[in-house]
Amino acid sequence: MGKSSILKELTESEVTVSPHPGTTLGLIERKLKDSKISVFDTPGLITNDRFVDLLKPACQRKILPRDEIRRKTFKSKVGRLYFLGGMVIMEPLVEGTMFKIFSSEGVRIHETSMKNFERLIKKSWGRFLIPPCSPGEIKYEDIEWEEIIFELNEGEDLNFTGLGWLNVKKGSMRVKIRKPRGASVFLRDALINPKRKR
Repeated sequence: MGKSSILKELTESEVTVSPHPGTTLGLIERKLKDSKISVFDTPGLITNDRFVDLLKPACQRKILPRDEIRRKTFKSKVGRLYFLGGMVIMEPLVEGTMFKIFSSEGVRIHETSMKNFERLIKKSWGRFLIPPCSPGEIKYEDIEWEEIIFELNEGEDLNFTGLGWLNVKKGSMRVKIRKPRGASVFLRDALINPKRKR
């Protein structure tokens, strides 16, 4: 839900809102319900570093959250890969860390072994591993991939902008991330159950 959706509920406006981010085109004045107070809707920030920016609008609609965010809990294992759709591949470099992956219901979270990687990409890219939403939407081999190693501690998230996040539940984690070049990944304090700083 964006600014326009919130303002639509607070005002008497019948303006159409879009499920796509960044669609407000100009400054729009609206009156609050039962008030003479005006509020203004403005275009949001236009970015090109979100994972969803690589996808077609129909696919963006499918993976944007509609209900509550899903989560899956794992215990890290060296030699295992954890997928956030087909757009993020996580490879733990240490054993035994409890972590969670959060995403919308439209994004597939999947665990497999390293030996199944190539077969999984060939058979499941854009079919089971969503996003992308179809095998031809964006081809795996056409993406310029990059790998980055992150170190996270309990109470920290690794955010995959516009797609989901990884949260360290217990312990610390060293993880190699494979992602499309230009898609933003960054560390932050945990959104859910952050570790209290003393």
